[in-house]
Amino acid sequence: MEYFDMRKMSVNLWRNAAGETREICTFPPAKRDFYWRASIASIAANGEFFFVSRYGKDSDVAGRRRDVP
Repeated sequence: MEYFDMRKMSVNLWRNAAGETREICTFPPAKRDFYWRASIASIAANGEFFFVSRYGKDSDVAGRRRDVP
């Protein structure tokens, strides 16, 4: 098992400024166009669930798969 420290992970601010994401891992590793990604999101403000259109599927906080229109 691998442990990580959130304080040492890089932070990516959301385009709508309502939160931030810390990426845990992607596959393939170190690729912008990844097949899957595990990340931790911190939500700073209420708002609609934000989809990134270049990815065909996404999951909400409950882990349910959702189709992106």
